[in-house]
Amino acid sequence: MDLDTANKMIVASFRRAQEQGIRISSAVVDEGGHLVAFARMDGASWVTVKISQGKAYAAAAFRTPTAALAERRKTETFWTDIVGVHEGKMVLAGGGLPVKVGGHFAGAVGVSGGKEEQDIECATAGVKAAG
Repeated sequence: MDLDTANKMIVASFRRAQEQGIRISSAVVDEGGHLVAFARMDGASWVTVKISQGKAYAAAAFRTPTAALAERRKTETFWTDIVGVHEGKMVLAGGGLPVKVGGHFAGAVGVSGGKEEQDIECATAGVKAAG
């Protein structure tokens, strides 16, 4: 994940948030879960900062949308241990998506600030901007 692509993803997620009338934070991480780019819209809640990063981290760790991870957590008890091992960095709620660039896993995007469906839409816009 390069910085230019990550910034394009954030801009696209913000554009979708503006269309929905919400304020979000958007985080992009590389394939190892390391933060590449982050931004918080004016007026977005301060809690969205860590939540967006946690969604991106979880999506990168499992290369799976965080909404799917949240569903699995309902029936698989080991998720509490997994989240604990990662020092609470993982957020298992919709709004985190893995990202492929050129057909290869490149990292993930995490969005927080709206309802779960809105966060997913904003994250999806970010993924589309990555190409």
